[in-house]
Amino acid sequence: MPSIDPSESARAYLAYHLKRLREEKGWSQPTLGSKIHVSGSLISGMETQQRRPTRRNCQALDRAFEQDQFFTPLYPRVLEETGLPAGFPEFADAEG
Repeated sequence: MPSIDPSESARAYLAYHLKRLREEKGWSQPTLGSKIHVSGSLISGMETQQRRPTRRNCQALDRAFEQDQFFTPLYPRVLEETGLPAGFPEFADAEG
């Protein structure tokens, strides 16, 4: 699998640094998932840009990695890049 270029997009930047920080801690994807109350497969999906993180995911990642507003401020940019109508991602997150 090709490595992610963090300069490609906000989503790529998030994915790249999510994986980097997780590996620096020595955590597996399931370990990180349990720390933020999601599955290891969701962590994998976010790292490979196959899954879009929610605002809650970003907030939980900031807490897990003891980061002061690193992932959370990226969330609006990630949403912007999706091209979905305003409010739709929050609706989909609530339904999902």
